[in-house]
Parts: sequence; C-alpha cells; structure tokens
Amino acid sequence: MENEIAWWNKAVECGWLVDTKQSRARARSEVVLDSAKQSFNSRGYEKTRIEQIAATANCSVGSIYQRFPDKKSILCVLQLRQYYSNERGLDRLSEVHASRLTTDDILYRYIIRTAEHMRTHTKIRRAFIDFSITDKTALSVKEHHAAYMGDRLTDFLVNRREIDDSAISRVQGMMISKIVMGTLDNLFADTAADTDSINVVLTLRDMILAYIRQKRL
Repeated sequence: MENEIAWWNKAVECGWLVDTKQSRARARSEVVLDSAKQSFNSRGYEKTRIEQIAATANCSVGSIYQRFPDKKSILCVLQLRQYYSNERGLDRLSEVHASRLTTDDILYRYIIRTAEHMRTHTKIRRAFIDFSITDKTALSVKEHHAAYMGDRLTDFLVNRREIDDSAISRVQGMMISKIVMGTLDNLFADTAADTDSINVVLTLRDMILAYIRQKRL
C-alpha cells in the first residue's frame, strides 16, 4: 500500500496525473494504465491512440483526459510505477547479504532479474527514455532511479564486506548502475539472440567483480 501511494504521489507531483482521494477513481486510473501498458507493448507508443486505450479500458476518451493531461503523461506514469516496483526488488538486494550464495551468484541473479523485468517493458521504457531527452522532469525521475539502484548495490557490497562505505563508493555505485541500465537498455533488439543476452549479463557481472577487486587494491 505504501509503495502504491508513493508512486501515485510522485506522479501527481510531476504533473502527470490528476490527484483524487476517492479509491474508486484511483482504481479506474489504474485500469487505464493497465490498458495503456497492453496497447503500448503490443502496438508501440507512437502507434497507440487514446481511443484505443479507452476502448480497452471500457471508458470514454473524456474520462481519460480527466485523469491524465495527455498520452505522454500516461507513458510517464507507467514507467514511474515500474521504477517504484523495481526499487522494491532492489531493496531486497541489500537484504540478501547474509545468504550462503557467493557474491558472484547473487550479482548474476540480480542482473538476470533486472534484465527480465526490462525485457517485458522494452517499448514503454524506450519511449520514456526518448521523452526524457527533452523533458527535465522525466530525466530527473530516470536519474533518481539510477541513483537508487546504485545505493542498493553499494549497500549490498558493503554488507557483504566486499567494499568500504564512502561517498566515493556511492558515486561509483551510481555510475555502475547507469552502465548496467544503459547496457540492458540497448540489449533487447528484435534480432538479439538469448545467448547474446546471457553473455551481456555475464560481462556486466564481471565488470562489478572487477570493480570490487580494484577497490581492494
């Protein structure tokens, strides 16, 4: 419930969503979001029309505009909601330091899980990234997610006593997270083979392990 309120409030703050205290109205907004997600993933963002989203959501076009200023706002709220969902998964990363699995294995599973989540949101994520190039609010949300990812990765490595905690380690963790996200962003082309995906995941894991070794010098 707390996570739901968090992404909703952030969407309202960004101007992408009209706030309401009525639970029924919120539920209808989520139906619109789920319908838009389906349409964006199947048709692509550019080819999806508000009328198609309304038809899938079984509501009028006017009722959508009562909740969202425009189609870009729907896209941004979808990606924001996904970011908050991903961050709850990242929270679990910092909690598995006591696991008997090796750091290598945990990092591999962490990157694989991140890649799987990104694969299911490829069209939405790429459209949002394109939008963030010219929109400062979208860029800020994207940068915040990268910083959050970097902090949780650093927490994990510190708790595993792989590295020492410091301001520099936090900055480096964010830089690594940007490399991971940027690499995975470019991974899911229609022509990419599954073996390519595995090789990229292994390379990213090895990059983080090399970072750990460098910090120990």
